[in-house]
Amino acid sequence: MKKLSNARLLFGHDLLEVLTAKPTPAFSNDTLDFLCLLSDAGLKFCKSNPDYSEYSSFFFWIRLNNLLNIHKKYPSFLFGRGLSFHIAPANVPANLLYTLVFGLLAGNPSIIRGSERIEEQLKPIFKLINKIIGECTFSQLPLFSCISYPRDQDLNAYLSSLANVRLIWGGDDTVSYFKSLSTLNTCVDITFPSKTSYTYIDKDLFDKLDTKAKLSCFQRLASDIELYSQNACSSPIALVIKSSSSYHSNSFFSQLSCELQKLAINKKKNSVDSFYSASDASISLIEPPLGVHRSPYLNIFFYKHEQINEIIALKRPSNSLLYACYVRKFSDFNPPLTAQTITLLPHSAESALNLYYEIECSSINRIVPAGRAIDMHLLWDGYDIIAMSTKHLTFK
Repeated sequence: MKKLSNARLLFGHDLLEVLTAKPTPAFSNDTLDFLCLLSDAGLKFCKSNPDYSEYSSFFFWIRLNNLLNIHKKYPSFLFGRGLSFHIAPANVPANLLYTLVFGLLAGNPSIIRGSERIEEQLKPIFKLINKIIGECTFSQLPLFSCISYPRDQDLNAYLSSLANVRLIWGGDDTVSYFKSLSTLNTCVDITFPSKTSYTYIDKDLFDKLDTKAKLSCFQRLASDIELYSQNACSSPIALVIKSSSSYHSNSFFSQLSCELQKLAINKKKNSVDSFYSASDASISLIEPPLGVHRSPYLNIFFYKHEQINEIIALKRPSNSLLYACYVRKFSDFNPPLTAQTITLLPHSAESALNLYYEIECSSINRIVPAGRAIDMHLLWDGYDIIAMSTKHLTFK
């Protein structure tokens, strides 16, 4: 078909076969078998290829035991709605893999649009997927095609017109564009616009932790910051520090920098010094910071809490750059309506609930301990992705 001529297959099944494929039961045995094989192959690949170690969490997430536990939370007689069209984000390549799995678990034949940049980074993983579907037979595995194509309004409109479900990642502009296209009246759109995430630190409570607990917090927070270079929507980009005294604790930030350095050395990454030599000047032109913490693997710019949202809107930090502010109480800082995830230090279920009521930000849908900011879940941005992507059949 002429409309599909610009599409190039990156991995998966033939595109025309996917367009005519029927949905399957959600969490079909074949789907679980396929993902189990992919999990085993992917974990072995990451172990022997340290450059791909950040994808270990994805392959660990799709292990059989985890998927079986997830399956128990959903009712029987769930079936896919039909063709699912996924617009994968280019800034976090792993999300292409997650959105594929969302479609498979829901039982929907899926078309995933990926960018050339993603292809360069994930080509070895694409080969693993093709190897499994080429060597094994799955009668109830939803068909899927991951394709790449240049900007093509006609193809976007065509695929959108056929979709029963669309998962649209990639920020505000992408979401607005695809929502402007005509779809079936019954099409369900699951959208992921631009989001920002924060770490809230109760400094007085943190100081009361023992040395082992503090080290664990530093290690987990460093992992949240380093993974995906803060490009993920749930990556912390600013620290909101509640303290009885406003001061820049060099020991606190030096320890955090030390843990970031360990992660960077393991992944053979360079320090951030050279990266931010020019960036420092551009941020200072926006608004001179009240203070700066500099270390080879972490830069923190301190501002008044009233300035943080404006600074983030002008320049989103990444690559181990953080903005920070001190507050007397957490409610002094008002997160914007783009806020998604809060990492809370120290964390407890009670303190997380109290924080949610205190800050009164309707867009917040996750308050998690350090080390859990990047964890993917089928409940995301407040959506139950499986529930929205499936239909529950009833028989009487």
